[in-house]
Amino acid sequence: MKKFIHQISKAVLAAITICFLALFSVANVSALVDTPWGPSRTTFTWENPAPYATFNSITNNPQL
Repeated sequence: MKKFIHQISKAVLAAITICFLALFSVANVSALVDTPWGPSRTTFTWENPAPYATFNSITNNPQL
């Protein structure tokens, strides 16, 4: 009987974990869809780059 209860408790814990992970992953996906990535910033093009040092600001890099 003790072994049976232990197996049932492991199954219940696994089911709860799967449900939690499913809900958490859905929440993260909707957060990614609802909000844009990163902070607002000025972007530039390959033909008109920034006049100052900046990272990841070119929107039409032909090498990517």
